[in-house]
Amino acid sequence: MTQTSWIVLIICTIIVIIQVLNNSPKKDPSSSTTISKATTANNKQQKSQIKSSSSIGASLLPYLNDDNNHKVYFGGNRKQRQVIHCYYQNVDYSIALQKNPTLRTWADMWSDIGWDPVLLSLDDARKHPDFVKHVADGLDISNARNTRYLAMSVVPGGGWYAEKYVFPLHPIQPSDNTKKSGYYLPNNGKFTGHDRHVPSLLSGTQNEWIRIAHALLQHPLEEDQLALHDMHIQDESSYEHENNVISYRALSNNPKNLLLPKLCHVTKNKRAIRISPEDVSDKLENNGQQQQSFSEFTRSFMSKWRSACLVDRPIS
Repeated sequence: MTQTSWIVLIICTIIVIIQVLNNSPKKDPSSSTTISKATTANNKQQKSQIKSSSSIGASLLPYLNDDNNHKVYFGGNRKQRQVIHCYYQNVDYSIALQKNPTLRTWADMWSDIGWDPVLLSLDDARKHPDFVKHVADGLDISNARNTRYLAMSVVPGGGWYAEKYVFPLHPIQPSDNTKKSGYYLPNNGKFTGHDRHVPSLLSGTQNEWIRIAHALLQHPLEEDQLALHDMHIQDESSYEHENNVISYRALSNNPKNLLLPKLCHVTKNKRAIRISPEDVSDKLENNGQQQQSFSEFTRSFMSKWRSACLVDRPIS
């Protein structure tokens, strides 16, 4: 091949390359940014689906206006009460309170000291955007130990949760931030178990409730108490772990603890007390005959404690 032929071949090849480049679709320099924005938008959309849920739970305050309810105030603005949540499958709240004296006692004890007791139900858990997916994956909706975390995940801002056997002792600490109304969540809102690994009194922001709900539903242990305990063993930073709920069983192991003034001393730095029917079964019966109901016993004990030990001193 002559030198001229080589030159002609090179020129033709260059022309073909130029034409291919001109006809190829141009890459949008913002395409990667668009994909990133779309992913972020999807994440925000899922969060907004949770946050936009309205009518979460129902306050029990309207059902507590009778002789059993005697509210205790400590001054200041109590018009905006701190909310404490509980979970109950029945959504007819008036009937729930009538048929479940323990739930009524729970609501009275928390409202007496300035809280707004709010009852969550399965209907609230259904508002979680992943509820259908969890059911398809085998979620047992009859097990409140699972569905209560989903219900708390749709509460705007998150907040406090207490089992119906947990009763408040001292009032909580108002927020130190004057620009922020209401009450603070401990540990900067990180999910906190206040009764060690027992999920009887819990708190956290909404994002933290979402995180823990997902972790528990993915955990191989179905029992939430065991799962939480295992999570904390595997990683102590998975959630905050405190010991400021005292159980009546632990308290009564030493009978002197139930006497005044020692009762006040051993409970002075505790947020709440956990009293389960199993812990006081011997107090309710005498020679096999029931002497008083669990609710009557709880009200009597709490009345004794408040009369002797309750002071205007929030627990921080």
